[in-house]
Amino acid sequence: MNVDGVETESSIYTTTSTIEWSEPCRRFEFDEILSATGNFDESLVIGQGGFGKVYKGNLVSGSSRVVAAIKRRYSTSNQGLTEFSAEVETLSKLRHTHIVSLIGYLDNTLDITIDEENSSLVRWAQSSIKEGRLNHIIDPDIRDEISPKCLKKFVQMVERCLDDHPEHRPTMSEVVSTLESVLNLQQKTNNLLQVAGKTKFHRMVDKFSMATIDKHSGVEFGFRIPKKRKLLVLREKVLQQSGALTLSFTDSLMKFLQLKSNCFGSIKMFQAKELEKATNNYAQDRILGRGAQGIVYKGMLPDKRVVAVKKHRILSQSRMKQLITEIVVLEQINHKNVVQLLGCCFETESALLVYELVSNGTLHHLIHNGTSVTRILSWDSCLRIAHESANALDYLHTFAKVSIIHRDVKSANILLDENYTAKISDFGSSMLIPLNHGQANAHVEGTIGYMDPEYIHTRQLTCKTDVYGFGVVLTELLTGKKPFDKERNDDDKRLSTYFVKEFQDNRLREIVDPQVLDEATDEQLSATCDLVHRCLEPSGGNRPSMKEVALELDRIRKLAKHTWDSEDN
Repeated sequence: MNVDGVETESSIYTTTSTIEWSEPCRRFEFDEILSATGNFDESLVIGQGGFGKVYKGNLVSGSSRVVAAIKRRYSTSNQGLTEFSAEVETLSKLRHTHIVSLIGYLDNTLDITIDEENSSLVRWAQSSIKEGRLNHIIDPDIRDEISPKCLKKFVQMVERCLDDHPEHRPTMSEVVSTLESVLNLQQKTNNLLQVAGKTKFHRMVDKFSMATIDKHSGVEFGFRIPKKRKLLVLREKVLQQSGALTLSFTDSLMKFLQLKSNCFGSIKMFQAKELEKATNNYAQDRILGRGAQGIVYKGMLPDKRVVAVKKHRILSQSRMKQLITEIVVLEQINHKNVVQLLGCCFETESALLVYELVSNGTLHHLIHNGTSVTRILSWDSCLRIAHESANALDYLHTFAKVSIIHRDVKSANILLDENYTAKISDFGSSMLIPLNHGQANAHVEGTIGYMDPEYIHTRQLTCKTDVYGFGVVLTELLTGKKPFDKERNDDDKRLSTYFVKEFQDNRLREIVDPQVLDEATDEQLSATCDLVHRCLEPSGGNRPSMKEVALELDRIRKLAKHTWDSEDN
């Protein structure tokens, strides 16, 4: 959230007076609150004041869900820690029909997330522009290559975008028009070198028009954009939902400027009528699955390829960012263990993404569908799937000049094809971080049970965040248990903490799936449990890289095998 230009977090507690809560007032975990509010989805805000915002959320009470009001306090609120503690203490003791009931609280949310670097950069740029010291802020490598007219127009646009008064800022339509004009000016003055011989500034302008880094999310966009008419609906949604203009959002809109191609690189832009025909007008018998984001249909393209068409619900601003992120990431990836995005369509109100069809569902379904995982998958298959998934994540982390951090590694995001080959999916929460950076500040996102505790507490996102989530997936394969189970004791609700406790107490055989015990060798079991324990280390610095995880899983697969039965005879 943004208060007076400073991004903050706040203390959180929940209240409800509509139904009886079956538990006493208790302290919630941060990821429980994130899950209840959809990562503080702005569409769930039901009130706002000087103290902060109130969100509608769904919390778990025993075996049922409870609709509650979740009050998130600004760190800049006049209500300090003393007042907050007093309110919690007082309301937790009261139970009266006409007094709102406090059912819980969370008091350890980090309060300081001020982006001082970006803030100081903006002020420095504004000051330099005002004092006419442009040479002080322009990259020396491109200073001599910029057309004076182009520079003047570009700086004027930047200055207007950064105006402290929103009413003085241009509309996004004006920004796009100005940037198109800047490109035309630069093209006219740099006609000596073409294509590969373009000046560095011209190449940078081209790069900005096709690729940009969202300063707040860390996501790098690097794809060609389809014709303007193809993106009309998407563009209008972004413009309508943009709110106050920021420099980073201006950068994001620049990707609409070079609209000469019919596809995002290798990704095809489908027409709405093509996908209607492919899915038989989105017939009920074509539905493969439903989720919070939309409905997935089975479709057949004219070339007889069978595909999965994901029809998104009407997009919120946060979902729009996730959608763009997924397209950006998948357009850059070519790996046999990453689900392939074939195309997209933005001609309708509901955005449509077309994927290769992965027919055997999710690893989560196979593990938790009510039967033992190994009745469907042998231990050898479990190790193979884990190894394939680890290889894919290593590829994402190291394949280019940026690391793609998935940020939501879980068994539900590992799909299995007809041969039970693993395919990593769902890149809506992903972030791209330059390899030489190693980490990025990021709002906490993820799924309860899989979230890296270090990431939750520090908001420093690294590749080791994915390693922790993958460690939980390995634990699921070993035990057949869910990553978060409210039926377990409080300290054991999270499978990761439950596993670590049993590991340290040397009681793993009590929680490992019986069929895994039957099929795995003693050496395999010991090595796998040790690997899981390393992946679940509280400190990311003590966890292995995904490359090390993949190599160790490959070694475990090759260990000599025997059956327990033969030893017993």
